[in-house]
Amino acid sequence: MHIKSQGEFKQGLNPVIVDGVHEGAEMDFSVLKLFKGDIHEFNIPKETLFLLIQGEVRYEWRDESVDAKRESCFRNDPYVLQVPENEAVILTGIGEDSEVAVISAPNPLAFEPVFYTPKMCESVQRGEGTLREAATRIVRNIVNLDGVKFSKFFMGEVVNFPGKWSSYPPHQHDQPEFYFYKFFPENGYGFSEDGDYAFKSANNDCGLFTNRARHSQSAAPGYAMYYIWVIHHTDGHPHTGPDTCQEYMWTMEKDARIFPEE
Repeated sequence: MHIKSQGEFKQGLNPVIVDGVHEGAEMDFSVLKLFKGDIHEFNIPKETLFLLIQGEVRYEWRDESVDAKRESCFRNDPYVLQVPENEAVILTGIGEDSEVAVISAPNPLAFEPVFYTPKMCESVQRGEGTLREAATRIVRNIVNLDGVKFSKFFMGEVVNFPGKWSSYPPHQHDQPEFYFYKFFPENGYGFSEDGDYAFKSANNDCGLFTNRARHSQSAAPGYAMYYIWVIHHTDGHPHTGPDTCQEYMWTMEKDARIFPEE
């Protein structure tokens, strides 16, 4: 499902995906836009992630207060605060213009809040040495499958290099997932595979993938594409890994002969 941007985000909280409105989402996603001095208080009755996309903000929760600065989501690793349901959080704008992704889903489990710093992010370059580098990209794993058993989320980021692919070979899974896209420069675009269809992704668009819709991504030449990806662990059926389309796996082999070499 393609969820098109409604234009520039306004000051304050901008809902993008709402569970119950967008069928099968199982998650809520908003972008908080803060100007310098803006204060926004949260107490959400769901597990919630606050991911700094860009800018400089102060995070406050319980007895903690941390100032975080991220100049670019394309070049810098993220800061993320993860809290259980009904946890009071205050975000204050320090920079002139900041954006924070706010992601939430039901989770009755109690856990201690976690503040992820860039040093805690697993940032790797994937796709090197295959497909003539056609699918080389940066993958940042933040809330991972192995170390975060209490969470309802599996979440991270991808930086898709210009003219290349990511999430390739195409894959699918039973659990819902959404992607939130940004482009550099901002007038860039890409394409997203959604089952047997595709849509043109632009800055601040979202893609919502449900019902085992096969998906992969590509960016137009000259334009870098960044996206947040979030999978929700469906009750009784958590995500354990992608079901990659086997018919395309040959392209990942080191000695695969790619046109026009063949």
